[in-house]
Amino acid sequence: MSEQYRFISGTLEPFFETGSEGILWSVHEKNVQGYDGLNVLKNGDYLIILEDEKNSEKVIWEGVIDLEYETNYRPYPMNPQYGQQAINGYWVNGVQRGFNPEKWFELFRQECSARLGIAQE
Repeated sequence: MSEQYRFISGTLEPFFETGSEGILWSVHEKNVQGYDGLNVLKNGDYLIILEDEKNSEKVIWEGVIDLEYETNYRPYPMNPQYGQQAINGYWVNGVQRGFNPEKWFELFRQECSARLGIAQE
């Protein structure tokens, strides 16, 4: 598997800013400042989410990223012919297939430790 991925360590980040049109699920690489450390999850990446208590290496979840765009789909209030997914009042860009959306959101909100295998092209 290591030949398919380049692994980095960091923390989960529910990144958003003007123009992102909602949260982009990301891992911010440890010891890399600003946008240079931001790694937006893409289908095919491999994510390992770790429990943070007392620097534990206990794995909460791991698997291949497979974002889907139908769960929690909501029409835009002022433009109902269009819409997007929403979790806990936030617009989001994709939800991990088969994962409870609210729990997924909470792991990123808590900025859990993570290892991200970036798929090599």
